[in-house]
Amino acid sequence: MAVTNITKIATKDVNVVSDAITFATGTTADGFLADFTGKDYKTAFIVNNTGASAATLTVKAGDSPAAASEDKVLTVPVGYSAFTLDSGYYKITKGTNRGKVQLIPSATTVGLAVVELR
Repeated sequence: MAVTNITKIATKDVNVVSDAITFATGTTADGFLADFTGKDYKTAFIVNNTGASAATLTVKAGDSPAAASEDKVLTVPVGYSAFTLDSGYYKITKGTNRGKVQLIPSATTVGLAVVELR
């Protein structure tokens, strides 16, 4: 199965409701490629773990000169949780996946959505 591409949604304006947030599911082999072209501190990765126990989400190291030397493994609890990322460490800057970040879940019960605050 191929990687699941996630297009971020953006809030529209102050006091205006955004479009609906939908959670994509990815495989434990290929995971997700998420749009990460906005500002780091305004881009929220929202996780929905519907499993019976905590899972992990591995954020692949990016390819910039400042990229992390290792992947980042995050533990995600059951239910909803959110996090932000440092684009210098994790964003892909070259090739067809430029401007994206790759995340691999440990279970198919992990759904992901990306929201950019405007």
